[in-house]
Amino acid sequence: MEPSADRLTSAAAQGRAQEVRALLEAGAPPNAPNRYGRSPIQVMMMGNTHVARLLLLHGAEPNRADPATLTRPVHDAAREGFLDTLVALHQAGARLDVSDVWGRLPVDLAEERGHRDIAQYLRAAAGDTESGSRAYTARSGGSPRQTLLFSEIFRKKIEKLARDILIDPIRMVQGVIGEANEDVTQIVEILHSGPSKWNWLTRCLVDFTSSGSVLLFVTKKANAEELANNLKQEGYNLGLLHWDMDQSKRNKIISDFKKKDIPVLVATAHGLDIPSIKTVINYDVARDIDTHTHRVGRTGKAGEKGVAYTLLIPKDSNFAGDLVWNLEGAN
Repeated sequence: MEPSADRLTSAAAQGRAQEVRALLEAGAPPNAPNRYGRSPIQVMMMGNTHVARLLLLHGAEPNRADPATLTRPVHDAAREGFLDTLVALHQAGARLDVSDVWGRLPVDLAEERGHRDIAQYLRAAAGDTESGSRAYTARSGGSPRQTLLFSEIFRKKIEKLARDILIDPIRMVQGVIGEANEDVTQIVEILHSGPSKWNWLTRCLVDFTSSGSVLLFVTKKANAEELANNLKQEGYNLGLLHWDMDQSKRNKIISDFKKKDIPVLVATAHGLDIPSIKTVINYDVARDIDTHTHRVGRTGKAGEKGVAYTLLIPKDSNFAGDLVWNLEGAN
């Protein structure tokens, strides 16, 4: 078998692990670009961790970036939802704090697609405390290293990863996992359709903003942009937050909302550490009950009281059972 960059990138892209191994062992260069300027690790099938490990074992550069978009393999793994591949890249030296040309970090892509286990791993690995998750290590006086991980959501994959890496880890839980904060009054509005949600919001939002800051959650970027534009046409001063934004603009919006320069924030991601939010509105229901609990937890912090509204329409009926359980646990 004649080793070539084109054949290796083709095999990697299609997830053919045996062919990738054979080509690498025959001397195919792991970092050589194909005719389109892409290296094997940039085009590999992200769901095939075996291919990723083979390439990395033979010297593939995990930080190779696309010259036009600055996208790296960690961006692709985070966006597509492959935790094992992401961990392999990280262990091989891939940086997790790098942005693509649109200013998106891997964690932004993971959160936008709803890959919470990946987002949690990325935040823990980066030591990011913005969403309440952080990992840090401390050394003093020659004592052994101690590793702590704090999180409001602790998925089974993350727990397994922690137990695989750490020695005799201890898990401590405050409260009951998945249950809502009893300081938050949850109100469910059952409506007939999407237009009914809009009518309810425009009818109530003035009263909500008169009481304090309002955080509106939607599930998709397009929905967030549409809702924000519609509210602006109604005369509301608001901020919009989603993954496809320049980081400096994101920081400015969060800062303005924290300072109450803008009373309303429309957002797709739930990992926001902002104090004194009076009202949370789940304009779109969350993908699962853990995300719902995390959204609701943006209000009612530090002993303060908060209110969270969830707008249900007929297509959300599958979520109703989990929501009932969540509400019962808060009472």
